[in-house]
Amino acid sequence: MYVEINDENNWLKHYKSIIVPRPIGWITSLSSDNVVNLAPYSFYNAISTTPPMVVIGPGGYSKSGLNKDTLVNIENTKQFVCNFVNWELRDVMNLSSYSYNKNESEPDKLNIQLEDSIQVKVPRVKLSPAHFECELYKIVELPSDSKGNPNHIIIGNIIGINIDDSMLNEDKVDISKLKPIARMGYDDYALINTIFTMDRPR
Repeated sequence: MYVEINDENNWLKHYKSIIVPRPIGWITSLSSDNVVNLAPYSFYNAISTTPPMVVIGPGGYSKSGLNKDTLVNIENTKQFVCNFVNWELRDVMNLSSYSYNKNESEPDKLNIQLEDSIQVKVPRVKLSPAHFECELYKIVELPSDSKGNPNHIIIGNIIGINIDDSMLNEDKVDISKLKPIARMGYDDYALINTIFTMDRPR
């Protein structure tokens, strides 16, 4: 099967079902009015090690018809937190993907408990077992499609990492305790529970 990328073809479902599994960045950001926004993004990954950096792709419009709150907030405050999503948080993470009205806070609507971060003003999700505290490096505007949907990438510097001690085994992250989930195609997710090791060639 060959699928041409055009407005007539339903290529998007194939695109998202092949680039898998995708980590989920559950991003907290803060508006200029101090309203906490919490939204999951599967267009999210690490892109650099020295310095450590992450990228988020908040495509499309918000319910208000403007740019996504995550994008606007990070552009204004220059800070955000990537909250790790594990098996236990799967349901509330999914609920937080709902498009609330502007200035409505997902943590308030869904009773998600927050706690202070260490180096940034943006709070983090308390029940999340790991967090990246980030400062904005750059926002890049990307081409948009024929419908005019905006596309951007947010690049952030990780300035602090928080890991729940219970997730560690001899100073290493224990994936069997962490129980990460990942985004697949369609409405599917995956639980990462099978690990194998291969030595890199030297």
